[in-house]
Amino acid sequence: MKQTKYYKREFDVNKMEFTLTEIPLNSDNWYYVQIDATIRTIFLKHGCSLPKYVIVQESTHFVTIKIVRDTVKKKDLLGWYDKSVFIKSELDLQAKCNSTSMEDTENWIEYNFEII
Repeated sequence: MKQTKYYKREFDVNKMEFTLTEIPLNSDNWYYVQIDATIRTIFLKHGCSLPKYVIVQESTHFVTIKIVRDTVKKKDLLGWYDKSVFIKSELDLQAKCNSTSMEDTENWIEYNFEII
């Protein structure tokens, strides 16, 4: 089973463009290892192949995690659509559980998963 590649999307002020930096999944990056574990668990639970890439975009209070899945063949499209509803629902639940609010802390953070 291939490992999903993780990238961090950041804005380079000097170049005035976004750049992608690969994130190695190792003991120095436990935060991203936990994101990977969540995604792997949910995708494999529903019998789907793991995504090729995940792009993490962070700002002061928001973290958007974009999951780039493999191209779905026409014959498998309906099955993917059915499964994707459950996958997205579980990812949204994880995001909600791990997010904080302004009432909790001044450094609140909101997570969001997108499947593209």
